[in-house]
Amino acid sequence: MIQRVQSIFLFLIVVLMAAALFLPVWEKTNSYTLTDSKESVTIGEKATLTTWKLTHSKNEIKEEKSTFYIAALAILSALVAGYTIFRYDNRRIQLYLCIAIDLLLAGTSTAMIITGNSASSKFSPSVQGNFTTGLYLVIGALICNLIAKRFIRRDDMMVKSADRLR
Repeated sequence: MIQRVQSIFLFLIVVLMAAALFLPVWEKTNSYTLTDSKESVTIGEKATLTTWKLTHSKNEIKEEKSTFYIAALAILSALVAGYTIFRYDNRRIQLYLCIAIDLLLAGTSTAMIITGNSASSKFSPSVQGNFTTGLYLVIGALICNLIAKRFIRRDDMMVKSADRLR
């Protein structure tokens, strides 16, 4: 039945991962006081979900690198979560799919962190970068998946206890 509580959390995973695709993941800005130039690195900028850019002063792109694997993992985890919603008839398969979603979300967040750290070393290692909304949405999706798994297990235990009474 789609109206179960875990379906809401699985749908939230789909929404959060779709939003994470279009929001920046990591930013680093270095402003020079003597000259009026500004450098910044952004991963997952709006409308370019598969690149990170190193820009200088007047939005001149100095370097651009593909990060398609982050987008691929995010899309795949959203698709698996969407499929899991409709597998309500078999709770065991739902649990296995939630474990797969856990692995995909962990891989997505790890790829985001590794890419952020590698971009950090590209310019001004003394300046620290900041993880932004995109990474936090993936962490929120991971928490929603843990809650969904808990409700799936609770339903499974309730059905097993009802079968024992028969």
